[in-house]
Amino acid sequence: MSLKTRLAVVFTVMCCSVSSANALELTVWEDYTKGVSLAQAISAFTNETGIDVKVEENNYIYALQKMRLDGPVGRGPDLILLPNDQLGMAAKEGLIDPVYLSDEEKSKYPDNVIDAVSIDQSQYAIPKSIETLAIFYNKKYLSKPFDSIDSYIKYSKLEKENGRNGFVAKFDDLFYLMPILSSYGTYVFGRNKVGAVNVNDVGLDGAEAVKAITKIKEYYDAKLVPPVIDGLNGGTNLVEMFCQGRAAATILGSWDVGTAKKCSIDFATAPLPVNSEGKQMAGFLGVRGFAISHWAKDYDAAVKLAKFLTQDKYSKSRFNLTGEIPASLKLLDDPDIFNDEYANAFIQQAKLAEAMPSVSEMHEFWLPFSNQLLRIFKGKIPVAEGLQEVVYDVKSSYQK
Repeated sequence: MSLKTRLAVVFTVMCCSVSSANALELTVWEDYTKGVSLAQAISAFTNETGIDVKVEENNYIYALQKMRLDGPVGRGPDLILLPNDQLGMAAKEGLIDPVYLSDEEKSKYPDNVIDAVSIDQSQYAIPKSIETLAIFYNKKYLSKPFDSIDSYIKYSKLEKENGRNGFVAKFDDLFYLMPILSSYGTYVFGRNKVGAVNVNDVGLDGAEAVKAITKIKEYYDAKLVPPVIDGLNGGTNLVEMFCQGRAAATILGSWDVGTAKKCSIDFATAPLPVNSEGKQMAGFLGVRGFAISHWAKDYDAAVKLAKFLTQDKYSKSRFNLTGEIPASLKLLDDPDIFNDEYANAFIQQAKLAEAMPSVSEMHEFWLPFSNQLLRIFKGKIPVAEGLQEVVYDVKSSYQK
């Protein structure tokens, strides 16, 4: 199915509503292929409120771009599903409005989940699901996961001697490198006295970052990383390698479980290992949530719908349908979810992870930093110099 076709897919759920020319209809923009998972909750919402709800699926990567055009002319959503690192940009551009969560409502979620959807102490989305990283390993080659990153690299060297790929990871991507960086004490942005993100305090060129990346460069210097996973398309190629049994182990996201299940391999997931100093790798916690459009037809009704859709009973049903890991504390401890053979590793990681910054400046780092990492790992620029250069360039771009 082409992207154009995907963006045009629309699911409409209209159940037991009162037909009227003036009846309120709310529109939800959900991620591609996920619309059907809202059907049960929307049917119940319509029965309870008489408000019709239309669900339109969009590739989340392009959702904000589409909203910039459709929102002001009345063709946009009332609710939009966004990953938390897009919230800052959307709020800065006036595309979404804050949503009030009481202390009781916030207590439903882990602190790092609320942190992920917050900007300057205000919340900009109702959390729906969480995402993080874990080890994926092919049980044909590994009977159990290793405890340390050094063991994975040692195993990879042995496999290379036999003409095979062992542990293959995409460390030229900041999101996938962050577990290593954070285990050495590196941070992206510091915090001010009240705990808010300080975008002028960037830690990606500090001594800890230099130490961590110098260590990982040894992995690249040993020629253990297939060039096919370099760059923008490398992530897709890495998933394909693992699915085809051409990599014994890797680091992938919770969103990759569904794809891996469709492959003809026997695989398992495990928490991330410790680094070379015995410190646990954690990385970022991503949160997807429903944000309220600035052009929502009825703000209060949109908020009510967002909170209705994220009730635990519907979040648990969605987990069974799509594998999306719920964001609430209660469900993260629910035996049916916590003990799931694939979800457990991600839940363990989520408890350790730091909220991925939601400020708009985070968006400025992804591509430039990843491009610079590849230059560093290929030996085109020294580690410290390369990090200082990219941090200076990115900070200069948003401090103008």
